[in-house]
Amino acid sequence: MAPELAALLAEMGPRLAAWRGLEPWDVPASLMTPAEFAEWLPAEFEEEYPADEAAADQLEWELLGLIRPDQNLYELQLALYTEQVAGFYDSETEEIVIVGDHDAAAPMVIVTLAHEYVHALQDRAFDLDALEESVEGNQDALAALLALVEGDATVAEVQYAMRQLSREQLAELGSYAPPPNNALSRSPPALQAVLFFPYLSGHAFVTALLDGGWRAVDAAYARLPASTEQILHPAKYAAGEAPLDVDLPSMIGQLPPGWSEVRRDVFGEFMLSVFLASGNIPTVATNAAAGWGGDAYALYRNEQGHGLLTMKFRWDSKEDLDEFWTALVALFLADGLGPGLASDDGTTAQWLGDGRAAHAERSEDSVVLIIGHTTILVRLAAAVLSPG
Repeated sequence: MAPELAALLAEMGPRLAAWRGLEPWDVPASLMTPAEFAEWLPAEFEEEYPADEAAADQLEWELLGLIRPDQNLYELQLALYTEQVAGFYDSETEEIVIVGDHDAAAPMVIVTLAHEYVHALQDRAFDLDALEESVEGNQDALAALLALVEGDATVAEVQYAMRQLSREQLAELGSYAPPPNNALSRSPPALQAVLFFPYLSGHAFVTALLDGGWRAVDAAYARLPASTEQILHPAKYAAGEAPLDVDLPSMIGQLPPGWSEVRRDVFGEFMLSVFLASGNIPTVATNAAAGWGGDAYALYRNEQGHGLLTMKFRWDSKEDLDEFWTALVALFLADGLGPGLASDDGTTAQWLGDGRAAHAERSEDSVVLIIGHTTILVRLAAAVLSPG
């Protein structure tokens, strides 16, 4: 435990809790040096991120072209957390940990402590673990919850800094520059986008809610945002525009022996924009994903480690579908999935690369996308899932 952090919390806590409108409590806080954190994190990361989940993520991201086969998503994420985490609140031990060799009076320590203290307030008021369990099995809803939680803490942290820090302290924060060639700069763009989403988009979402004051933010924990679409478009959250139901038939029974379904989930608007950005200008990808109405996807793997990804997207309007289709074809043609040959006849699109193939097909209100390591199985899935 760190007496200097306890003293800082004793001064900060009641004031920050009052601004945030939540009941203060004396959460313990400790310090870890970067070396101690780097030694502690791997075992904790392995416990929180099981091997089967990591393997499914690796396969999914490889099929989507978000990482290369020679990149290890687990190791990339571990390196990012080792480097980027300045502090965290542990809901199991109900403790704040600040990482660094900092003086407790340093501005970075102050704002990090403020951010993590808000997480402690959230946990006492809303039970963060129970909220996570309530959206289990829907990664898009989980990303939306994380955006609410991190956006809330980020807005409160910024408000505290603007009210309590001196001009010199704010200037010190603003002058921070990351070391060159760090883990973040070496990470794939998709991983960077996933890392920043809950903080940047969450901040914008909570700022929009604050038109109704902090009570409106508190109310969001009782009526969680149902999707990243609602995070990215707060008006859709206010209107209660829920994701559309999507029926995606299983390929089990159609695939050869040795294949199993390892994941069935929701991709969501945010991840769709990340996927499209690999072959489009980011603004084009964002706009093309913005008409997302709902989706479902399934990931299959055989005993040799080959994968098949089946996806079905529904759209709010024909115009939205047209915009998405244009961006998807552009991704195929621009080698967004990797180097290969692509074709499009207006209704179906094909891509064939080195060791992977993709098929996309559109109907009036939906698009089916199939990506796999085995061309024959992509064609089989296309025959089963064809919307025509």
